Parts: sequence; structure tokens; C-alpha cells
Amino acid sequence: MGTGHHDTSPDAGRGKTPMTDVRPLLELLETAPLSEMYTLLSDGSMTVPELIAALDVSKSTGYKYIEKLLMAGLASKAGEKDDATVYKSNSFEIVVTIEGETLRLTPALIRVVSERDSNETIDRFIEQFGIATLAEVIEVAPEYASGELTHRMIASMLDLPRGWTFDILDEVLPFVVDDLPESETFTPDDIRDSERVALLDDESDAPDR
Repeated sequence: MGTGHHDTSPDAGRGKTPMTDVRPLLELLETAPLSEMYTLLSDGSMTVPELIAALDVSKSTGYKYIEKLLMAGLASKAGEKDDATVYKSNSFEIVVTIEGETLRLTPALIRVVSERDSNETIDRFIEQFGIATLAEVIEVAPEYASGELTHRMIASMLDLPRGWTFDILDEVLPFVVDDLPESETFTPDDIRDSERVALLDDESDAPDR
């Protein structure tokens, strides 16, 4: 008789919804309202009626989406409010490798992808460079925010045009980094000639608007 591993920890099986379907994990990357629902739950526990109102979707769609999140283990019940079940998001990190390309699926990536329908820069970046590259940008964004990396360094690391790198970092930072430092404002006299040339070079790399 074969043997298998069984979770014998005290919390095993208590208060958790078992993962029964991984397909919703992939749907998060292509279904904006589903990813937006996960993002809303990441910001705070909510009921399905509250989610439906926030997302402006039908009642049936709202309940279908929460069921998908539950089946994938991405959400769980957190209590009751006004005779309705309250749900919360569950954190996760999954690494998928397809034909040598690795994608690190994280809540931060889902948060950014959920903005795709309303953010042209994010949408065009994904179309041109792919979700895996977006995930790499998100991974180094905190180091960019702290000053450890410059956008030129990141562009070189990820083999991206400097203009695109600057633009996508500007878009994703508010979603992945808390307490961003205030932007510095420069006048023309503050910029050295060499820096002005570099900025003009970057502008030539920037995506068309």
C-alpha cells in the first residue's frame, strides 16, 4: 500500500478552504473584473454585495467570481456582516515555467494587471513585452523606489528600452510600494549638460502617446 504525506499540524483542515481548481489563478491575468475583485479583497475584507457594487457587475457574476477565488484558495471566509458572509484575500506566490520563460505570479502582479483595462501604458507594455517581463519590473520596483537601482540599470538588466522602463516603473510603483518618497522637482538650471543629453536620449526611447 502506497504512503503519502499528510498535514498533521494543529491547524490542518481548520478554517481553510482547500484549493480545488488552479484555473482561476490563470484567469486572474486575463479577466479584469476577477483580478479587480481579488485586489479589492487585498485592500480589506468585503461581502459579495459590496464587491458587486464596487465592480459594477451582475449578482450572478459576483457570486461566480467569489466561488472561483475560493476554489483556487485565493480567498476565504472571514466572518459575517449584515447577514452576509465576509471574505478576505489569501496571499500567494506561484512560479510557472513555460518553455524556459519563468513567471512569478504574486498579488502585486495581479494588482497591476487589474489596472490593464484603464491604464494604457500597462496594457501596451504587456502587449509588447509580456506579463513575465512586467513581473520582473514589479520585483525590482522597491529597489528603484529606494534608490538602490536606477531606471537605466533596470533597463539594462531586463533588456528594455530606457523610456519604456521609466514609464512602466512610474505606473506600477503606486501599486507595489507603500510610502513612496515625494518626487523631486528640477528646473533647467539644476540639470547638468550631460544629464540633459541623457534625458533627451531617454525621451527618444519613450513609447508614443
